[in-house]
Parts: sequence; C-alpha cells; structure tokens
Amino acid sequence: MRVAFLGNWALGWAALAGLLTLDPPVEVVGVWTLSDPRNRVLETARRLSLPMPPFKLMRDGGAGAAALREARPDLALMANFHRILGDEALRAPRLGVINLHPSLLPRHRGAAPVRWTILAGDVQAGVTALRADGGIDSGAIVAAEAFAVGADDDYTRLITRLAACMPDLVRRVVAMARDDRVEAIPQDERLATLAPRLEESDWRLRWDYAADALGRRIRAGYPPGAWFAWNDRIVRVRKAEVVAASGPPGTVLENGAHPVIAAADGALRLKRHKWWVWPANAEDSSGIQCDQR
Repeated sequence: MRVAFLGNWALGWAALAGLLTLDPPVEVVGVWTLSDPRNRVLETARRLSLPMPPFKLMRDGGAGAAALREARPDLALMANFHRILGDEALRAPRLGVINLHPSLLPRHRGAAPVRWTILAGDVQAGVTALRADGGIDSGAIVAAEAFAVGADDDYTRLITRLAACMPDLVRRVVAMARDDRVEAIPQDERLATLAPRLEESDWRLRWDYAADALGRRIRAGYPPGAWFAWNDRIVRVRKAEVVAASGPPGTVLENGAHPVIAAADGALRLKRHKWWVWPANAEDSSGIQCDQR
C-alpha cells in the first residue's frame, strides 16, 4: 500500500513513527512537513531518505497539491499539519485523506484543541481519525482513541499522552484501508465546539473567576503558563493548586514562597512563579504581592 504523510511536530512524529513500524510495512511515497530543524518529522524523513515534496501550496493548482497527486498514494494520513487542503489534494489518494485530530470530535475543532480540552474542563481527551473534507475538522469520523484527563494534566503532559495514542490509531486506519473499507460516520453538528488559536491576552488570570477555572488556565497554558499584572511587573504562574480559602478576589491570603490568592470561588496557591518588568501602563491587579520563585 502506498501512503502519503502530512504532519509536523510531536503529534505528527508519533503518527509517522506508527506508520513506519507497521507490519506488514507500507510504502511511504512522500512526507509533507515543515522545514524547521526542531521538527522531528523532518529529521526522521531526512534520516530515512523519504521523499519530501513541497510543504506549502496545498490548495488547488499549488506545488504541494500537484506533488501529492503525482505521488499516486492509496491513502494519505495527516497529523498536526495545520493546512486546509484543496479539492485537488483531497482527491489525490484513492482512499482519501484521513486527518488525525487531537480531540474527541465534534468537540474542539480548530487550531488549539489540546489547550481548549483543558480550559473546558473535559473529563476525557483523545485523538479522532476523520475524513478531511476541506472544512475545519468537520469530516466524517473513522475511528477514535480516548482516555481520562488527569487532574494534574497540563498541556505538555496531555500532548505526550495524545502522542501515545497515535500509533494504534494509525494501525487501525491502515488496516481498514488495506481492506478498502474506510467507513466513516458524520459528526453531530449539534455537539460541535470550536478551539481557535489563543493569544497572550487569553492567558491572563482574572481573580473574579473561580479558582478551578484559573487552575485550568494555568495548566492549559503551560508552557509557559498564565500570568497576572502587579504594578509595573508581570507574574508568570507555571503551577498552582486550588485550596479551600476565601476572601475578596485578588487578595493575598498568605504571602511568602507559595502565596495564596483569593479568587471568586476558592483560592490558588502559587507553586511555581516568577516576575519581571512589564510595560508601565499595564493594568494593576489589586495590589497583589508575590515573591520571585
């Protein structure tokens, strides 16, 4: 079987590793990946001398789409590719393009599903294999791997756990393709949610939120974490725990190495944090005082 691979970074590398260790093996006819020395997919493709066609221009008439068509794959797998494919690329593989998306669709369609899984307080996470259809993670579902989200799972930990799901999901999808039976079930649009890219301002801790929600924001943002402003400084919080304490939101209930700060419901104990100079016109944060840690 001839398989094309389109992907990047840790999740893409885990999927490619699963593809390369299949038994019986498949022929990888090309790897479309970002040319960045930090990208493990690129390093693996170079080490194994796999063909690497143009990464960009996957829309109709583009060089990347033309290269995919010319490779004549039976199947294409896509993981962490972050490109919308045009009809030319989608039609190139005989059995279609299967995207491996790191959420349990139809929840968290979009560019930042892993962070939104934590922000939303989901009890389960996973990877969904779906038919790429030119939309934003809207195609019919082929298969999925799921697991329970741990209370301490931050973004880095969740990425590691999601990557561990990739090889098994790749094996399942390729097994279907070998039998020419890549069946798929349409998503329930009523359950769809979006996971847009997050900006630096989205990681600000606002003490009029519940402590549970603030704790999730810190975990979803790590690395580098979430932040709040104090006078002319910014405090970056990398780890915190919710504690049973109360007071006016933003009040420092305990100071020292691990300050406790009141939220709207409960409080946070800062376990890992540091501060540095912030623009002089930054909004103050209720006179909060924190030591550097």
